[in-house]
Amino acid sequence: MTPILGLAIVLMVSALVLYSIGVWSEKFAGQLKAWHLIFFWLGFAADTSGTTLMGKIAGSFTLNFHSLTGLAAIALMFAHAVWASLVLLRRDREHAAKFHKFSVTVWIIWLIPFVSGMALAMFGEALRNVDISPGIHIVIGALVFMASLASFAAAGWLAWKKQPLNSLASRIFIVTQLMLIAQILAGIELLDQGFAPLQVYAHYLGGTAPLVFFLLFYWLRTNDKLKEARLATAATGAAFLSVLLTLAIRL
Repeated sequence: MTPILGLAIVLMVSALVLYSIGVWSEKFAGQLKAWHLIFFWLGFAADTSGTTLMGKIAGSFTLNFHSLTGLAAIALMFAHAVWASLVLLRRDREHAAKFHKFSVTVWIIWLIPFVSGMALAMFGEALRNVDISPGIHIVIGALVFMASLASFAAAGWLAWKKQPLNSLASRIFIVTQLMLIAQILAGIELLDQGFAPLQVYAHYLGGTAPLVFFLLFYWLRTNDKLKEARLATAATGAAFLSVLLTLAIRL
């Protein structure tokens, strides 16, 4: 390992630690505070610096799907820190009390390209030796389809019966999200293996878009149990439609 690679890894890990401390400390405190904002900006600075060093190691910047998602993650991190700064400068107590919901959502979305970028930078050569058949999308797609349908059906049934979400529905939601993460990881590997863009987009975006709808549900959920079931139905329904759209693109 070269010194510059070691420094880049330290910076990227520092970005993860600093940003996570800021986000989850705010979540547990239930109120955005100035010291949380400091960790947001420190995490952004470390991520930007580490990404710059990774680019120098690569030798040149290549505009591709993965580099675009990495830049989007940094842009999202920057927008989050700027918004938090404005909330504190305006002394907006109402938004400061609710800001942690947005922070956790941004952190989860940011984590996907962040982790995939580190994996490709650190283990890219090893990953190239791991061959995944493009036909794997049939298996993963079937599992994602069944899981997302089950989530939509469970939420819809409870909302129709005017019942709150139960533990079974929550477990189905978790399984569906795990299947979507598996689909995203498959897209990352197919990207690294140089497969057709259509397969990459179907796996990566087809997993990310439905996952975002689940995150929005957790962000917008309310204490009203009946409204929560309706919100879950809308979110899982949108996720299921995204999965259907992805399947249509593949076919």
